Amino acid sequence: MSIYRYRTRAAVLVALLAFAPSFSQAESSTAKPAMTSRELRAAEHAEARLERLHDRLAITADQEPLWTKVAQTMRDNATKFRESFTERDAQRDKTSAIDDLKSFLIISDEHSAGLKRLIPPFSALYESLSPAQKKHADRIFERDDGRDHI
Repeated sequence: MSIYRYRTRAAVLVALLAFAPSFSQAESSTAKPAMTSRELRAAEHAEARLERLHDRLAITADQEPLWTKVAQTMRDNATKFRESFTERDAQRDKTSAIDDLKSFLIISDEHSAGLKRLIPPFSALYESLSPAQKKHADRIFERDDGRDHI
């Protein structure tokens, strides 16, 4: 399987949750802006996709703590990703082509960092899967036909 397919799968995994909220974040002293209706729909869609992945992987009760870590990492990554996009969009009217490229680099770096954060909890979950679950997970992630990957 090509590196492009692996990157595509990883990108889909992170991007599908690009607007998912982090429900367990501690409250901070600075108020965050309310989510727009578009962001809310995207978050709801992301949660539905997480639930669907959970069901498709047939996560057992024993695997649930590992799944919870994967799902929370994905939510946290998506929050960081969404913040990067929001910051980029807020500056769009005042950016030059160079600034735009630099902001894309920041987003790309965040994407890479998110994958690095996701691999350890996903690896732990994957190792806990039965052989049949692993085979099914491999099939889910190898699909690269433009349809719903997860």
